[in-house]
Amino acid sequence: MLHNPGKRLHSDDVTWRNARVDFRHMFNGDYHFDGETFVEGRKLITDGVSSVKASIKRGNFEAARQKLGDILHTLQDFYSHSNWIELGNRFPNSNLIRSDVSDIGPVAG
Repeated sequence: MLHNPGKRLHSDDVTWRNARVDFRHMFNGDYHFDGETFVEGRKLITDGVSSVKASIKRGNFEAARQKLGDILHTLQDFYSHSNWIELGNRFPNSNLIRSDVSDIGPVAG
């Protein structure tokens, strides 16, 4: 796809919102899985996934992309700020995005 200088790319919505989490929620550990806030961080992700799905159903794709950027930041920080990889895990933790499971498994921040 060619870039049109006068138009914003849809991926910019996701990218901008992802980066914005660091500024908007700089001191809120829940958004970054800081201080072992695993329950709170996971809730942000699962609530965000529900919000993305609801926005898509309403046809509000811009809101869906923005919320996706928000939750991707928190999801990325789980792997950056926890010992998931050091524990030998080689695959993503699918329990982070599932609201029907109560535990994300053994992990420490």
